[in-house]
Amino acid sequence: MIDGDQFYAGGSAESWDRQTSAEKVARVIDWRRQRTVLEDLRVQGVAEWYPFDWEAEDWDRDVAPFSREPIVARAGSVVVLEGAYSCRPELHDLLDVRVLLDIPRAVGHPA
Repeated sequence: MIDGDQFYAGGSAESWDRQTSAEKVARVIDWRRQRTVLEDLRVQGVAEWYPFDWEAEDWDRDVAPFSREPIVARAGSVVVLEGAYSCRPELHDLLDVRVLLDIPRAVGHPA
């Protein structure tokens, strides 16, 4: 499984607050990096990427901090790209099946 949050595009809270909702949707996840990973898995059977570093002390800046260690994935019979932005139209030609789970809020975010 590929965690879509690893492709968070970053950005400071200050710059984020200046963006419109449409701009936020377009920029929150770096779908171009996701696309490269999916293409590499499909063509080469292996992909490597540096995920967003959520533990970085300076993550709230306009230049996204990435982990120092890459993630390497090998294609299996099923590759799952997880995340709310994983079914972007720009990725459709690389996705054989797209699934949207609509679950009650209490299940997804228990108190």
